[in-house]
Amino acid sequence: MSSEKHQSATPIAERIEQFLYQHAQMYSPDIFLLGTHYREGRSDRTTTKPEIPEKPSASRNDRDAVKSIPVVGEQRSVNHRAQLLDEFYQEIKDCQKCKLAKGRTHLVFGAGAPDARLMFVGEGPGREEDLQGLPFVGPAGQVLDRMIKRLGFERDEVYIANVVKCRPPQNRDPQADEVEACFPYLQRQIDIIQPRYIFCLGRIAAHALLGYKAEMATLRGRIHYYKNSKVFVTYHPAALLRNQKLFWATFEDMKLFRKVYDQEIGDKPPMETPNKRA
Repeated sequence: MSSEKHQSATPIAERIEQFLYQHAQMYSPDIFLLGTHYREGRSDRTTTKPEIPEKPSASRNDRDAVKSIPVVGEQRSVNHRAQLLDEFYQEIKDCQKCKLAKGRTHLVFGAGAPDARLMFVGEGPGREEDLQGLPFVGPAGQVLDRMIKRLGFERDEVYIANVVKCRPPQNRDPQADEVEACFPYLQRQIDIIQPRYIFCLGRIAAHALLGYKAEMATLRGRIHYYKNSKVFVTYHPAALLRNQKLFWATFEDMKLFRKVYDQEIGDKPPMETPNKRA
């Protein structure tokens, strides 16, 4: 084949590969048979992997190696990361990139450990968060606090942020243009913190971070990837306030995370199963 023909065929092959990749995300990863070219080289928001490795393997890619530590850029000290986060907050605190800025009291940047292994990502601030300038401090935040505690963590050792940093009116879902304007801020936070694990709280956070839309039934119960972070998806704590039946499904998502965490790090006490009245 001539060089000219090869160049014209390459975009077609890539489009076919992308179609099969997206099809696998929406239906079943078992049909994705193309290897890692697109997954590793084409997007930060990557495919679902339902299998949990039981033992580390030296031959696995760094993304999958059980003992790998996510690195985006250079390794950074805790103090350096804290400094970078503070500088970034100062840079964006007066942001006017979308219409949400007009109605905010405070930009809700994020809070927690600058070197957190585990990061939680919600959709956007509510009323209390807007008033205080801190994420998840209202009723949904109390639910999240209990989730964090049951996972074996303290709130000050995780990091909590949202896809959009300003409160949508009447707590409506963030609109596409608002997510598009604000998402680079979340990307920058992840790049600074370099979390090993990310929990997406709700479909909007999952759609934004993973880069494709799917129902919660498809998103939950699997391991996804964003750059070098393993991503888990569960219901938003506010949804649990509206529908307590979602608690047990959320608990299954938490158990999946702890299974992975215990295999890879294993420094937390066993997670207790709550009784039916918890």
